[in-house]
Amino acid sequence: MQITTPPKSNQNYVMSSISDMMSGLMMVFLFIAVVFMLSQQKLVVQVQKERDQIARHKQAMDAIANMAKKHRTDLHKALIIVFAKELKDANQKAAKSNGIPWIEIEADNTVRFNAPEVLFKSNKTRLSLHYKRILRDFFPRYVQVLYEHSQDIKGVRIEGHTSSKGSFLYNMELSQQRAFNTLKYCYKLITNNQHRNWLHTVVGAQGFSFSRPIKNANNNEDTDRSRRVEFRVITKAEERLYQILETSRAQQ
Repeated sequence: MQITTPPKSNQNYVMSSISDMMSGLMMVFLFIAVVFMLSQQKLVVQVQKERDQIARHKQAMDAIANMAKKHRTDLHKALIIVFAKELKDANQKAAKSNGIPWIEIEADNTVRFNAPEVLFKSNKTRLSLHYKRILRDFFPRYVQVLYEHSQDIKGVRIEGHTSSKGSFLYNMELSQQRAFNTLKYCYKLITNNQHRNWLHTVVGAQGFSFSRPIKNANNNEDTDRSRRVEFRVITKAEERLYQILETSRAQQ
């Protein structure tokens, strides 16, 4: 049998077609590689931007947290100095009776009044005479200290709290009215116009029912200490830190 060899021109045509096809494929692969490299580069840039943003965010939060700590510490020292006698007296009486101090100043500058039976009669919202005497001595001095730190203060809130005895809504109304009546009486004690005008911009009253109980060492509710009135300070730095955290949550 005789084998017929394709004409040379046909061989060249086939080889040329294969070569063209390979060149085309190479161009496609090259194009894909370039697109992939560009997308990777864009991704790297985006990741770096996000890392830089996170770093700046953290630096801002650290700076504000440090500022809040300083404001809190400075105010705490001032309150401890002004009310040193009351705190010493309260602690001595509590030690003798194995009870709790009638006044406490927490690390976050919350001033807490305990002994609810002295502040209000059971299930009543009218301030007792004893509580009024306490407030007459306490509140003008308290406002004086806060006013000296007013550039750092965002708000001053008088809070009413109850134990978990009774319904939530009943205790909400009770705690709200007690907080408001405390504010109403305290407001009348301020005769300094500068202090009063400043209070207009920061002070408020709020009841929390039993949503924020105080726990004992066994993590059970301490019903006596849960029934209380608190004076809470919110600094501008703490408010700014809260806003940053809320923004971060919204962006997630």
